[in-house]
Formats: sequence, C-alpha cells, structure tokens
Amino acid sequence: MTSVDAEGDFLDTVFMAEDRLQQDGYDEGYEVGRKAGLVQGQEAGRQKANQIGGEIGFYNGCVHVWIAVIQKEEVLDGKERKLKALQGLKALLDGFQVHDISREDYWDNVTKIRAKFKQVSSLLKIPTEFINKSAATSLSF
Repeated sequence: MTSVDAEGDFLDTVFMAEDRLQQDGYDEGYEVGRKAGLVQGQEAGRQKANQIGGEIGFYNGCVHVWIAVIQKEEVLDGKERKLKALQGLKALLDGFQVHDISREDYWDNVTKIRAKFKQVSSLLKIPTEFINKSAATSLSF
C-alpha cells in the first residue's frame, strides 16, 4: 500500500504543479506590484506636498508684503476694507495645518484659501496667479 500512496502523492504533485506555479507567480507579481506602487505613491505624495507647500508659502509671502505696504499707505480710501480682507486671508493661512492631510476639511481649506486669495488680489487690483515653477520641465531662451 505504501507504493500506491507514494505514487498517488507523486501524481498529485505533478497534476497540481500548474496550480502551484500559477499561485507562486501571482504571489511574486503581487509583491513586485505592491513595492512599485508604494514607490510611485510616495513620489506622487512628495510632488503634491511640494506643490501645496509652495502655493501656501507664496500666498503667505504675498499677504505679509501686502499688509506692510497697505499699512504704510497714506491714502485712506478703502484701506480698512483691504486690511480686513488681508487679515481674513492671513487668519486662514495661519490656521491651516499643512502637515495634517488626514483631516477631512484639508482640501476644503485649500479651496477656501485659494478663493480668498483671488478675492484679495481682485480687491487690491493686483493680477497674481501662483505658478508652480517646480512643475516646469523645459527652459526657453
């Protein structure tokens, strides 16, 4: 009986080889894909973080400069309204948690900041737009 059991095990091994090799190939491919996806996801995250950080920094710099310029303005016409709008944008920027992307309102806050920046730019009659220089890939002369 042992020869039949040994022969049966051998035949099971032969007949199941295709299934086993298919599963091994799937497992190996899955692991390679998981690692490649992780690397691609990290790179995409870095690029997006760089873009958002640069954009928020740009807005923050503009607000500080504009507040300083308007405070030194001698013309009082609309000065309070401009300062109030700038202070509102500054409050949004100061309250923005740039590192806490897990918050549910993260992208809503980014959208609010962009809209407020456009409003302030329009009020000040300064045509500005954030251009992500790190996204530019070619040089022109």
